[in-house]
Amino acid sequence: MALFNKTKVVIWPKAHSVDIYFDQNSNNVFNFDINLWTKHSETELDSLLTFVKQKRISDVIVLVPDDIVLTKSFIYDSVIDNIDQKEVIGLAESFVPFPIDPEHISYSLTPTNKKTVIRAQIFDKTKLDILKANLAILKINSTENIAVSTAINNAIISFYKEQYFLLYPIAHNEYTLYLSNGKYVYLATNLKGPSLDIQKIINYSTLYFDQATNKIFIPSESQFEITATAQLDKTPFVDTQ
Repeated sequence: MALFNKTKVVIWPKAHSVDIYFDQNSNNVFNFDINLWTKHSETELDSLLTFVKQKRISDVIVLVPDDIVLTKSFIYDSVIDNIDQKEVIGLAESFVPFPIDPEHISYSLTPTNKKTVIRAQIFDKTKLDILKANLAILKINSTENIAVSTAINNAIISFYKEQYFLLYPIAHNEYTLYLSNGKYVYLATNLKGPSLDIQKIINYSTLYFDQATNKIFIPSESQFEITATAQLDKTPFVDTQ
């Protein structure tokens, strides 16, 4: 799925800024130092509102950071083809640091020979409501909310379709580690520090797949150390990719 299939504009509200991307070859990325995950008045959004009017922005796709939408997979110790939503919420509650709203959770099942993998994405309703209010002031309509991990995976699968980790920088000494296979993201977890111990997460990957995941895409310019007893196949990438 290409991000620009449904609209010509994508916005990425980050912790302290927002990036705006246009479907054009040049002059296509703009940044504003404002946090759209906190409440703002029209006056506080004035500079961004002026830009939106100048560019005639109406419909957008929103990239949602992976601390506002949590991606987590669970193992069901039997083969099933359906599960009640309340049971999925029960499985997820102890892992989610915000109340789970039934309208803001999605999940899918992958049965295997002896078990079923339940992949869930859970959005923070409170944060999304704040974003929605700010977008309303800007007179912007969000056509779709997509997790950053999902967007990155949609790019990766164009050339790599097997299971992998990807370490994505989100701030100084802060990263999100994604575990994906094919078109699905199975896990997104945030890590901090110049030394990142990922062996436990590598072990977790054997719960979802037949063998441990050892392929990892890593940022080429960040200063960090990966700690793992497993032998890793590392491929550097640059953020602009």
